[in-house]
Amino acid sequence: MSRWWVRADVRRPPPRAAGRRLSEPEQVLSVVAHLSPLPVAGLGLALIGRPVVWLALALPLGPAVMLLATRRAPQRVRIQVTEALNFNLTIAAGAVLAGGGLSVIGRASWSMQLLGVFLLLLLVVFVNWLVLMTLAAVEAGRGAPFGYPAIVRVVPGPSGRTEADGGTARH
Repeated sequence: MSRWWVRADVRRPPPRAAGRRLSEPEQVLSVVAHLSPLPVAGLGLALIGRPVVWLALALPLGPAVMLLATRRAPQRVRIQVTEALNFNLTIAAGAVLAGGGLSVIGRASWSMQLLGVFLLLLLVVFVNWLVLMTLAAVEAGRGAPFGYPAIVRVVPGPSGRTEADGGTARH
């Protein structure tokens, strides 16, 4: 029995272009690159014991090490690693801004009104980090290159490319 309200082409994801699919070793390296901040965060929480806000500064260490380790990897892997690095640098900047705002709040009586705003901002940064990192790892595991939305691309990709799927070179 078919359901008339569900179209047949909606049930299955569209097929991906054969030339843009990552090979199996590239998939593994891309997944590791996207998930590399997790061990750094866990180790930092276990060793430091300080406020979690400043732990965000260590998040880019995982992708930075992966960038150094994949110097001779295929270009598509290096593009994924630089995407992960740029994303974690953006998250670190957002966490530092939210944490800096929280530290200023304690020094002025009028700024207690902003406590909820900075706590909400910190929560949004953390949830954004966790959800997008997981989504990127799942997409890389499927063989599709992933580009993080709304990040600051501080580290350019290989050969000056800025898009996750090998977009146009910078002008």
